[in-house]
Amino acid sequence: MWTGIEFNNKHSYRDFGLTIADKTIGYPSKIKRTERIPFSNTVYDFSHLYGGQEYTERELTYTFNVLGPNRTKQEYVVLQTEVINWLFRTAGKVPLRDEDFPGYHFLAEVVSRPESVYKMVGGTLTITFTAYSFQIAEEEGNDLWDPFNFVTTQL
Repeated sequence: MWTGIEFNNKHSYRDFGLTIADKTIGYPSKIKRTERIPFSNTVYDFSHLYGGQEYTERELTYTFNVLGPNRTKQEYVVLQTEVINWLFRTAGKVPLRDEDFPGYHFLAEVVSRPESVYKMVGGTLTITFTAYSFQIAEEEGNDLWDPFNFVTTQL
């Protein structure tokens, strides 16, 4: 079974037949707020002044294989347009679930333009998402034991 991503209520493989050729999951960097004292070698770090460390957003880059052999350029362009419409129709960051990270999701949106390469047997489409600094764990406690009543033995 091919893995993919779920974004904006659709799945890359099940809904569009896209397979992931390559992906790069970036990591956030610390935002340091430092100030150097003039005529001194002392540098003060104000990064924790308001209680916590700040981080930059992360980039997630996915390269998808679009179509397969024996497809025309017109079919490639139509599918590419459908995929781009799917990815760009969000208002802000929405959950992005990568099947290689079960139990977690990113809050992401597409900001930059996609890169497309057409070849005689299909092509590739590279999409870069801008995401919240950290992965977010799925909620726990949604299993059968929560609504189960041990006294009446009913759900």
